[in-house]
Amino acid sequence: MEYMFLKNLILNKISISFLNNDPLMQRTFILIVIVIILGLYLIIKYEYNTSIGYGNRIKKGKMYKTKYTSDMVTYTSNEKETIENEAYEFFKKIEDYRMYKCLEKLKQYVSADLYVEYSNQQLDLRRSDYNKNSCQLVRNYTDNNKEYFIIKLDVTYRDYALYSSEDKKLPKGETERPRDHKYYLKLSRPIPKEETKLCPKCKNPITNPTSDTCFNCGSPILKHKIEFTLEDQELYYCDKVKN
Repeated sequence: MEYMFLKNLILNKISISFLNNDPLMQRTFILIVIVIILGLYLIIKYEYNTSIGYGNRIKKGKMYKTKYTSDMVTYTSNEKETIENEAYEFFKKIEDYRMYKCLEKLKQYVSADLYVEYSNQQLDLRRSDYNKNSCQLVRNYTDNNKEYFIIKLDVTYRDYALYSSEDKKLPKGETERPRDHKYYLKLSRPIPKEETKLCPKCKNPITNPTSDTCFNCGSPILKHKIEFTLEDQELYYCDKVKN
């Protein structure tokens, strides 16, 4: 029934004489129309799942498509803000290591897969003038004695690269205008062992070993700072290069 409806609709709207009395041609024509509609749908869907950046399409990956819920975050607002600030500073540190090709440093702070990607980097990156637009902790969870953090970062910075051409270093990208970049970062750090089981001030048990303050009285808990590891980094938006 649906086929007959579509057939009559198309044939009534389009007056093409050779279709009127040829069933095979009618079916072929309708099939072509359906294929065109399907192709347009796939193109629109692809455009929706990508964004403009570096003059190319950036395919939105797994972290972008995951629906994170803020109720999974168990930190206080101050603790959450501290983690977000530390994550932003850590991101800039990793980018500096990439720019200056400090491979030994990178090996300490990124996953094995990212290290392979960064160590094979051919272009000389140039990044400066960072400006944080937003940095949000959207999820945290523990697994295998580690705590994982999903960070949504929106940052503007000057971003281009240098490549060699006939013994000259030429810029690739936009050298003058800072561009907006949006990332999802997956960070991890080991859960520290409870060196102090009781708060030194109120003597209540320390219920969260990753917290910097006592949950009961708010007193600071001194401990050795544990650095992040960058497990994964996903760029899902970037302003298009104009030049």
